[in-house]
Amino acid sequence: MSHILIVDPVAARSRVVLELLATVGWKPEAVRTPWEALEVLRRTPVRLMLVSGGVHGSAGLALGYLMRTCTAWQHIPMLQLGGDDTETEWREARRAGLNLCIGYEAGFEDLLLQVALATGNGEVTRAVIESCPPAAFDDALTQAWQAQIDLLHHPHLMPGSLHAAREMLERLLSVRHDEAAIEAALTLTRVPKGGPALRRWADQHLPCPPKVMDPDFERLMSRCLGPVAVV
Repeated sequence: MSHILIVDPVAARSRVVLELLATVGWKPEAVRTPWEALEVLRRTPVRLMLVSGGVHGSAGLALGYLMRTCTAWQHIPMLQLGGDDTETEWREARRAGLNLCIGYEAGFEDLLLQVALATGNGEVTRAVIESCPPAAFDDALTQAWQAQIDLLHHPHLMPGSLHAAREMLERLLSVRHDEAAIEAALTLTRVPKGGPALRRWADQHLPCPPKVMDPDFERLMSRCLGPVAVV
């Protein structure tokens, strides 16, 4: 069973998401702050993390920046829930290494489907996908796939973001059920089908992570996470 961590300072909102995910069979846990999230990460294997956007988005961005610089957690996909559906907000999320933004306008079905895709092949994921219309699955898969390609080509790609995007791509490939559609996507992006082949392709073809982070963003994140020491 997949352990999903929700990080949101608004208790009522996180409770709704937690109960929704638990209803379909996942094992979610909710905390209010990045510091509480770090404690969970130290004691529990987390498969997926959901962080809040909008007015509370800075904490999620700071947590994303920290996770993408920590070897033990850098591969864990992160989804941002809420916030404004603007290029500025998505650009900031990409810079922090978040894999996908889901706006406030998304319904419960859309949220469940994107969480299913991000957790990868499994009993709950298969049940969610089988219950949704094929067109909705195709749209969600395309959106998540394109988000990873955008993340990989971000000018300030962090090494940890590279690992997280590769992990997401492997999970998306693990749930494919339309061979024609997935073959078309693979042809367009020249990404092999997963496993060792995907890793070899990534090592050879993905952009080399920069040695220096974006200075302005690094200063912002250091102010947010200055008191935190990661072991």
